Amino acid sequence: MKRKLQTNSTAIPSAPQTPDGLIPDELDIDRETGALPQSLAQPTANPGDIILCRTSNGEPVIWPRQDRFLHMLVLGPLGCGKTSSSVLPMILQDIQNPEWGVTVLDPTGELAIKTHMTAKSHGRKSIFFDPTYDNCPKFNPLSGNETDVIENIASTFKMLNPDSPQFFMDLNEQLLRNAIKVLKRLDKNERTDGKYATLIWLDRFLKNTGGWGKELVRNFVKIIADSESEAAENRDIVNWFLNDYFPERSKVYENTSGIRSQIGKLVSNVFLRDALNPNFEKGEKNEIDFADHLANGGVLCISTA
Repeated sequence: MKRKLQTNSTAIPSAPQTPDGLIPDELDIDRETGALPQSLAQPTANPGDIILCRTSNGEPVIWPRQDRFLHMLVLGPLGCGKTSSSVLPMILQDIQNPEWGVTVLDPTGELAIKTHMTAKSHGRKSIFFDPTYDNCPKFNPLSGNETDVIENIASTFKMLNPDSPQFFMDLNEQLLRNAIKVLKRLDKNERTDGKYATLIWLDRFLKNTGGWGKELVRNFVKIIADSESEAAENRDIVNWFLNDYFPERSKVYENTSGIRSQIGKLVSNVFLRDALNPNFEKGEKNEIDFADHLANGGVLCISTA
């Protein structure tokens, strides 16, 4: 069962709920506004600079804007205040700077919620993504530019199995690239985005569930390509699926079981299936555009708990 967010008129989640319904004490949040203590924020004179701490004389230790494009590592034992004393003050200073965007990827969920609530209390547009909540925005990993989607998906699944033999990695990547091209170009042919290009349809396609895989290929044959080179590539893709992948006892099909298993796990998870697959028939669409977020700023808080 999904959790429900208690929201006010500005759609600020009150806080994550514990099993007994109480707000966790360790989330030091203003219960009325959702704001963090103002003592965490130390505004600087130069936008983009942040204050890390102060010396014994009260002088600020500033991390300049140009150095913030490098990596930073915060080390310390559990419970020493890495998040509350280092990470949160930096996030809050960035939230107070409208020229800067903030992206939080949080494996526990608490930091993502704190950041989202703080952004809302400061009037910043913020997106909170946690599939376990019932009003989680939709994110379709197959939405967007075909080339970008293919590279992102291929890279992601390759990282999930870094120790796999090169032969299987190459075969899985070829399968993903060909399948995504079929789904994306079927969408393009119908001037849509997300009708076919979703993880659910990718799962059906690769497993040929109910003959859907072969049916998609038959529909793919009929589309009109934008160029002769694309038409030639489409023919190669069709031949690959019909002659190498779908035939009975296909070695290609047999040797790509790993990628089908991974995608199957994503669509079988009740939370991820709903959040990562906008229902085209119900008018749902992708609500998180990472390219737009990175280009124009904003606050994006993602919980992977």
